[in-house]
Amino acid sequence: MIRLAVAAAASLVAYTYVAFPVLVLLRARLRPRPHDSAPITPTVSIVIAARNEAGSLPAKLDNLLGLDYPRDRLEVLIASDGSAPGRLER
Repeated sequence: MIRLAVAAAASLVAYTYVAFPVLVLLRARLRPRPHDSAPITPTVSIVIAARNEAGSLPAKLDNLLGLDYPRDRLEVLIASDGSAPGRLER
């Protein structure tokens, strides 16, 4: 009974690491599926968590806006919690 359990476990491991990948490669060779490729420019959100960073935020924002990425696909979010009262002038 133990030999049967060990053989079953060994065959499952062998199937997982050897037989299944071979079957997948064979299927890919015999029946390839066409795929389309196109340039993709996803929307990117940049989140800045800031606390009392009024002095360094303008430089950071200028740096982010200077990125070579379409402006309509770029979103910058600034989260400030517990900052001292003050104004960010630009």
